[in-house]
Amino acid sequence: MPISTMSRESAPRSAMRRASGTSWSGATSSCRIIISRTSADPGFSAWFLAPVLAECRAAKNPSRFHLETVRGDELEQQLHDLRLDFAVTSRESLSRPLQLTRLASCRFRLLVPRRLFAEGRAAVLAFRQKRLPLALAGADLPPVCWEVFRDHKAALWCQNILEVQAAMQRETLAGLLPDFASQGFSQELFFALEIRELRRCCTAYSLAWNPRLLRLNPPAASMRDWLAKRLAQVMAAL
Repeated sequence: MPISTMSRESAPRSAMRRASGTSWSGATSSCRIIISRTSADPGFSAWFLAPVLAECRAAKNPSRFHLETVRGDELEQQLHDLRLDFAVTSRESLSRPLQLTRLASCRFRLLVPRRLFAEGRAAVLAFRQKRLPLALAGADLPPVCWEVFRDHKAALWCQNILEVQAAMQRETLAGLLPDFASQGFSQELFFALEIRELRRCCTAYSLAWNPRLLRLNPPAASMRDWLAKRLAQVMAAL
């Protein structure tokens, strides 16, 4: 029968339902499982978080994870309520007592199909005249990118960068993508538009958690440290 590492008196109901930090023993061996609910935007999750969590399983770690997308103020609220164990966010600060560990920064690049413009000068002119056909991921753009593109009318508004990447495969739209999502595009088919305004389009990703989780569930501290270290390593190597 599972025995929670948290007392029923101290653990919130949501944490008890998740059985986070559960351990049990058998006749010849013992094992610990951490069931972790982790949030990140779909693009970051696809390129980094999901593969890193798969590594954890490949190392015969019995931890189990549940990935989901939570945005805006709801992310903070779920961390406060311990409905989320960890979250990857591009916010620079969170309300107390939530904590952040910086992982890495990335730059956004505007990729233009060569089928649309044979040379960069024509694409720059189209951008400045706000007639460059764009695919943008509204929910995944950091505030600094919104400032650059707020007066542009996108040809296609997407929910996330995965949809932008898929739309760009047709070579009919330029798209704004973070570094890690833009590397798969051939330089023979696309070029990066280098203009002054776009140099500010960058964001930093951090791992967020609630210190109360670690007090109620001490094994979660090692998972936090491992996630932060491994995600930073993978992002730095890209």
